[in-house]
Order: sequence, then structure tokens, then C-alpha cells
Amino acid sequence: MLDFWSFRVHNKDIIKEKVKNMDLEITSIDTITVNDIMELSQDSFYTRNPEDFGVDGDIGPWCPTTVFVSSIEIIQYEDKADGDIWYHAKVKHDGMWEIYTDTAVGPFIDLKLQEAGHKFSHVDFSEQGMQADRLMDLDLVA
Repeated sequence: MLDFWSFRVHNKDIIKEKVKNMDLEITSIDTITVNDIMELSQDSFYTRNPEDFGVDGDIGPWCPTTVFVSSIEIIQYEDKADGDIWYHAKVKHDGMWEIYTDTAVGPFIDLKLQEAGHKFSHVDFSEQGMQADRLMDLDLVA
């Protein structure tokens, strides 16, 4: 049995092939061109700045003050067996994965989604393993 996280890779062709054996439908709902600079809070657990007194040791590179966000893709997942539907956003940017957990990201992406006509009650990072340099993965709650 293919576990859920194994098929959630960034290659859509691989996803579609593996999903054929599952009762899951994946749909790209919208791709939003952003082309805007996102100011970061610089409070990510995975970056290290001199003012991070609550964090012991060197846990990551210095945090940037901004990243350039080029696009947001909204993806819908539907489990055909039980009707469960959930959403993710794939966010293309010019930064490193270590901005994961920065508290400015969720509100910025939520604002850009709203400006494009999409309303979600919650927008925040998905699990750490889904992050990559130049690509963020966020959970979206309808």
C-alpha cells in the first residue's frame, strides 16, 4: 500500500500514475501569478540570527528579510472513497526551505489568495518535509 506522503512529490506525472491505483483525484484549481516581495518576520525555527536567544546552537543559515514570490498553485485532493476534500498551495519563491515556520508567510499567502478571489479559513505551512528551496507547501483549510 502506497503511503500518503510518498505520492506527494512535486512531479505531477508521478503523482497521477500512483494515484491511479488509489481512489484519489488531484486537481489544480488555479495558478496565481504573484510577482511580489514578501517581508519575513525572521522568526523561523530553522534559521539562526543573533537575536534568537531562545534557540541553542547553529540550526540553519541566516534568515533573509524578504523573498520574492512568483506564483501560488492551489491543488485540491479528493478521496473518492469517502468524499474527503483537502487543499494545498505550492508557492514558488526565490528563497531557501529554512524560512519554514516564519510567521509572516501564512498571512502573506492568505492575502494573495484573497486578492485572487480565493477564501480559506486557515493558511499555513504543511509539514517540514514538504518544503524545498524555492518551493513552499502550505495547507489550506476551506
